Amino acid sequence: MLTREASNNLIRSTLLSKGFPSSEIQSAVSNPSSFMHSHDRKFKSDLVEAYRRGFKTIFIVCGALAALATVLALFMMPQVDLEREDDKRLEEESFEKRDQEKPVEEETKAGGIARQQGPAQETD
Repeated sequence: MLTREASNNLIRSTLLSKGFPSSEIQSAVSNPSSFMHSHDRKFKSDLVEAYRRGFKTIFIVCGALAALATVLALFMMPQVDLEREDDKRLEEESFEKRDQEKPVEEETKAGGIARQQGPAQETD
């Protein structure tokens, strides 16, 4: 809605600067498609050029605002450290637990006892 008003104001100011009457400009801005079929070639080309300038200006402004929002978001986001105080302790505990479980698995394999997970499969 805001961009529509800004675009309409840009179109009005462009057409006013070219010397067109404000009544024609108002009706052209309110219903441009019907206006394109009923007026002279000069007005049509100026109307199209005014719309082009309006849309270009709105595009540039919105693009700049989006870029600004991105930069602000990057700087305003809190920087969180991913290192925890207990990371080293937890890492050492996991290595110790893994090292303690390895000999049990090796003994099982060495003793010829195989663990089965899931149902036993029959062989032909």
